[in-house]
Amino acid sequence: MVTTLLDSTLREGELFRVLKLSTKLELVERLADAGLKRVEITVDYPPRTTREDVEPLVKKCNSLGVEAVLHGRAIRQDLEAAAKYDAAGVGLYIALTEIHRTHKLHGISYQEGLERLMDAVKTAREMGFRYVRATVEDASRFYLEGQLPLLVDAVN
Repeated sequence: MVTTLLDSTLREGELFRVLKLSTKLELVERLADAGLKRVEITVDYPPRTTREDVEPLVKKCNSLGVEAVLHGRAIRQDLEAAAKYDAAGVGLYIALTEIHRTHKLHGISYQEGLERLMDAVKTAREMGFRYVRATVEDASRFYLEGQLPLLVDAVN
């Protein structure tokens, strides 16, 4: 098994907005110099972030031989946004805990959320992304809600 480290600094919304583009580009250079082969970047979410925020980072990654992975929700809208870039991959996330499904995802069932994640992964592969990762957001809450078997089910 090959282990590849991925840096997620540039995917975090608050941090992404605070840093100047020049600082973000320098960060990509330093990560490449350190030997990282994969950097995760937030997909554009207008008006918070735009193509002008994301594209230079993807191009910088590509010029340095680093795989750009665009981080977005497990929905078609984010996949279509990610497909507009020359990125190697996508990191797709969804929150499957009860509190998130009720308040963030408008009351969908666990099964609907899981199917949404699996459909997004399938679509990402069909779109030709070389790297596809699925993430269950806030997974530790399964334990707090007494629903750990659901997390095991999602992983399997």
